[in-house]
Amino acid sequence: MHPPPDQALLTAEREQHFISKTRQILKQTQVDEVWDVILQNLIRDVANIFATQLAALDQQLVARDQQLVARDQQLAALRSENSQMQNRLEKLENRSENDVLAIVHLSTALSKATTPPALPNPHPRYAGSVTRAKAWQKAISQPTSAINQDPPSTAWQGIDPRANLVLQLKRFTCDEEQNIDYPSVVRLLNTYFSPQTSLGFGKTHVLDTHERRYLNDLAPDITIQRNTSSADRFNVAAVLDLKGTASGPGGKLDTANNLGQIWDYIMELVECQPGRCIFLAMLTDLKDAIIVKYTIGSTYGQLRRRSQDPGSYTGRLVQYKRTPLAIALTHLYNELTEETANPPKIPFHPSAGELVHVLQRQSNAIVAVYRSPEGTTQIVKAASKPAWTESISSEINVLQLLQTPGKPKSIPELVYIHNHEVAGKLPEFGITPAGQRIHLELFKDPAEFRVCLEDVLQALGWVHERGVVHRDVRTDNVVVYQGWDSENIGEIDRKWRNRGLLIDFDRATKIGIDCVYEGGYISCPSELLQRARDVYSPSHMDLDHNNEDDGDETSPFETLLYKPRPVHDYLAFIMLINTLIFPFPLRCFSYNRIEKVKSEEQERLVRLWEVLKTSDPWRHMVDLAEQEVNELDMWRVRLEFLVWL
Repeated sequence: MHPPPDQALLTAEREQHFISKTRQILKQTQVDEVWDVILQNLIRDVANIFATQLAALDQQLVARDQQLVARDQQLAALRSENSQMQNRLEKLENRSENDVLAIVHLSTALSKATTPPALPNPHPRYAGSVTRAKAWQKAISQPTSAINQDPPSTAWQGIDPRANLVLQLKRFTCDEEQNIDYPSVVRLLNTYFSPQTSLGFGKTHVLDTHERRYLNDLAPDITIQRNTSSADRFNVAAVLDLKGTASGPGGKLDTANNLGQIWDYIMELVECQPGRCIFLAMLTDLKDAIIVKYTIGSTYGQLRRRSQDPGSYTGRLVQYKRTPLAIALTHLYNELTEETANPPKIPFHPSAGELVHVLQRQSNAIVAVYRSPEGTTQIVKAASKPAWTESISSEINVLQLLQTPGKPKSIPELVYIHNHEVAGKLPEFGITPAGQRIHLELFKDPAEFRVCLEDVLQALGWVHERGVVHRDVRTDNVVVYQGWDSENIGEIDRKWRNRGLLIDFDRATKIGIDCVYEGGYISCPSELLQRARDVYSPSHMDLDHNNEDDGDETSPFETLLYKPRPVHDYLAFIMLINTLIFPFPLRCFSYNRIEKVKSEEQERLVRLWEVLKTSDPWRHMVDLAEQEVNELDMWRVRLEFLVWL
């Protein structure tokens, strides 16, 4: 058997050399002994070649064996690493599955512990035009309501100097409302109502708002606005809804559905503008119009907050007859000249700058966005009444205490103070940066949400280090703004993202002093809730009692003394996270009834705390809060898991 050509021991040239040499020797030799010597030499030459080739092959085999051994070792190492990774993967899968199960169990427990037996929802949202129409029918069925009333005689008398504008408005009448030329209509109405700027209620603007849901998710077509050139619900003087002229005798103007829509606008304004007496709205197809007027204080009782809510009406609702547009506009114009038919005046001092829009009107304060004389956007807060001067002054003092070197960016920057004792008016101050109230939809990923929560923790630590307790840590008092990552991150790695800002220090007080609780209901310390339940017997409160005298009843929190501590802020911080991630346990929740001893709301809040203190992962955070741990790294471990939810 011959070896393959590439493995031949003798080349063709070498083989031919041996043959030729052998022939020459054999031709010269006839003696056997010489023959033997020649053959032996020939065999040795051939054997040497074989030995050399075999030695080379052996060396190659040894090298290949060594390579195979090395590869076997690498393969074994890879198999070992793969096995370890498989084990880790199985552990992670098991852990994730357990975590998901834990979350499911926790969510179920929270729901069971905090959700009352199923009852009809007392605050149904509109399910269509039928609900709106029924709301209107219920409103006009009240004994204080009046429909199809004649407009005041002043609307009919004299020649309206703005009659030419009304004629121009009629040119924009359309069969379908979506085809109306809103910009042109707004321009003419702005000319019609702009003279009211001289009345002293603030500069008047007529705005196209038919695509802007500024009124608690409602979007009136046209808004007559005082003070600001952008729509905000706190400065609305009146709203107008435009309709088409098609569909049926008399058009679509005076249907119960349309009037119910107007009624809902009015009820939202009632909620947003406490202190105002008269609210006005108009329905028009730009040929005819209907004025709806609601007056507060005509009947005895508490004020309804929304048109969908049950309960008695406390004002007088008047729907005026359908009249030509000129009559209706004159009527509306005259009504708006009365101070009681306008938004409550804003108390800010001119030194605050240019008003952009109002954010909140509270019983004790009003908050607005202002553009400072330097062009900076700032949030300005002022006392709404002289009685609340001390509260705003106290908040200014706390903010000044916090403005020390090294202040974290999650503490507001105090940029403006109005000294009321020197310049008059009520006290006010301005802070930066401006932002919006925290909610989950603002964050693009869990990491950004966690960073925002860490900002709040950092702010609390700063407050506590200065001997102060915030006492009102809740979603309303955490603002989200755009800012850079922390300064300790490298320039390349820094990101522009949503950051957290702790605001509203009007309830803040010194650590450890004896005082009554004045913070938010949802932020109330659980220990204080329990004390109120222990000290006050159920006889102090009828759970189902809902008469007119409820407002005169003394709350236990007005008399019980306690010592504010950092633990209370940290526990409120945990409740803030819970309400952001799991909002359903506190749905349909009347926060103001938490102070009612043994009320359903108080019972639900107590049960929720019991669940949080005994369930993963919340109990670990409760432990940190009760130990008043202010090390951010220890909180971060718990927050990283929570934000994964």
